[in-house]
Amino acid sequence: MRKKKSKKKKKQQHDESTNFPFLQDADTIAYIKRSQVVFIMRGVAGSGKTTLAKLIKKKYKHSVCCTSDDFFMHGSVYMFDISLLNEAHAACQQKALDALASGAPVVIIDSTNLKQRKTQQYVELAHKFNYHVILVTPKTLWNKDKNELFKKNTHNVPLDAIEHMLEDFEDMIPLYYAWFLNYPDSEMILQQGMSVYQECFTKVDQFRECIKNNIGFGENRGSARNYYSREGFAGGNKLHCTAKFCGKGKVPGSGDYARSDIVQQSMNRSSSLEIIGIVLTPKTLTARVRLSKEQLKLWGNEDDLKRDKDDGALETLMSKLTVLDSSKSSSQKAKKPQAEKQKPRQHGGPKTEDLKKAASRRTFSAYNVSSGYGSKAHITIGCAKGYSPVQAGSDLVEMISMEPEILGNSAVQAIQISVGKAVYFGDGRCMVYFREPLRVHSMFGGYY
Repeated sequence: MRKKKSKKKKKQQHDESTNFPFLQDADTIAYIKRSQVVFIMRGVAGSGKTTLAKLIKKKYKHSVCCTSDDFFMHGSVYMFDISLLNEAHAACQQKALDALASGAPVVIIDSTNLKQRKTQQYVELAHKFNYHVILVTPKTLWNKDKNELFKKNTHNVPLDAIEHMLEDFEDMIPLYYAWFLNYPDSEMILQQGMSVYQECFTKVDQFRECIKNNIGFGENRGSARNYYSREGFAGGNKLHCTAKFCGKGKVPGSGDYARSDIVQQSMNRSSSLEIIGIVLTPKTLTARVRLSKEQLKLWGNEDDLKRDKDDGALETLMSKLTVLDSSKSSSQKAKKPQAEKQKPRQHGGPKTEDLKKAASRRTFSAYNVSSGYGSKAHITIGCAKGYSPVQAGSDLVEMISMEPEILGNSAVQAIQISVGKAVYFGDGRCMVYFREPLRVHSMFGGYY
């Protein structure tokens, strides 16, 4: 009986030490298999890094594992020489560089990487090739127990060296936490954003005139097609929705956020992200995101927006907007507002306030709006010349604050476009509400 209990206890310990989304969660595994990811192992000798690296290698068949241990292999014999450690690390870095340059889908760095500086070298290498980075620290029960680490390490690292390694380990807080899209979904959102921009440029007269004025005239005239760009964006065309900017720990409260249970439990886990519209201003082109209840728990950005329980009021306002025929320009449509207003509602006749809300949701349920806490969530698609991605959040918050007034104005008209409705907010700003939300795969994690 004692043996059975011992085996069961060992199994439980093993399950906990391998309880990572990238090994256990089907959605996360599927996300990684459609992405390019670098796993950077971090931990003291004997903590279980190599065991984890082997499990990752087994899970992702076409992955490349880079380890300094390979340098000390002579045939089938491992001959460790501490005096050659720098050369071993250099060989590991070169193998990683070759793997990234070749486009390997998954690259594993199996080394101690105790110091931030050492880890950052691999992070920057991954960023150079636009790979997503996952830092992995073993969850073994003994990962901070010097005596157990001394017993379990396979390189005969002395106890005093183990003690120094434990002292040298540095936690890493990212520049920001975010939901990261993989490349296929990123490309889809970029294409959708540019398609909406081109359609609004064609059909929304006031928006088009504003963009034309910004482009200029004569020899200095720019291109309307290339008005928004991603020049200088970190991560190339790989998109993300920022959850919390931490400045690598310099922002007050970022340490508490990083250590919180919800963040620790959600790290490197995949979830569906819902895109509900596109925001166009003279400065930025942005995808509007509606966070789920679970994702809102991870929202750490200050957005000066209060927590709302119900978006029904905005949906009701949206359902009452006059929708103009998209086959004509907005100036032509504006001449016949009365004719549009006289058309009977498709779902008319509600007699109570509850029925009105229900009807508005049937009529406009697809034009998903969001308000309150977390509604600043967005994905920056592009910026006009002279503006940075951070401007997108400010533009969105400003337009959200205007939404009740704009949508409640009976004179405001929505323009039908292929993906939903476009509403002009003035000063070259346009809000597009999708008929159906776009759902994309994302992974919550850090950008280091």
